[in-house]
Amino acid sequence: MGCIHAALPPSRHQQKNLPGLARRLSALIHADHLPDRMDAWLSLNAWLSGGKLWDDVYIDSADVHGSATQRFAVLMDVLAANPPLAAALRRALRAIGGGKAAGGQRQRHQQKGAAAMLHGFKRRH
Repeated sequence: MGCIHAALPPSRHQQKNLPGLARRLSALIHADHLPDRMDAWLSLNAWLSGGKLWDDVYIDSADVHGSATQRFAVLMDVLAANPPLAAALRRALRAIGGGKAAGGQRQRHQQKGAAAMLHGFKRRH
């Protein structure tokens, strides 16, 4: 919650749905297995699309966010204010896509296996 509060003005700290963002970010960043990462990613997206956080309009120094994008704007503000958190989130998202954090070695092995299967198919036909 500290990194979320650091990105928001003090008048916004008591919003009851902000702990949900913290829980979802933590779940995604700390998930060890692909199904858990996917569940956490879907949960974060559901939270982001869950509606407004405040009845008034949240205004920051760079932009004005209406109710449709408040949650997404808060996430972007939090990530901009906390580069290590942003990096951890990027690693988690790459892990879902099979990038370096997900075991790029496994992905290369799968690609080699697929290439070998294709090569064997070409030789038979």
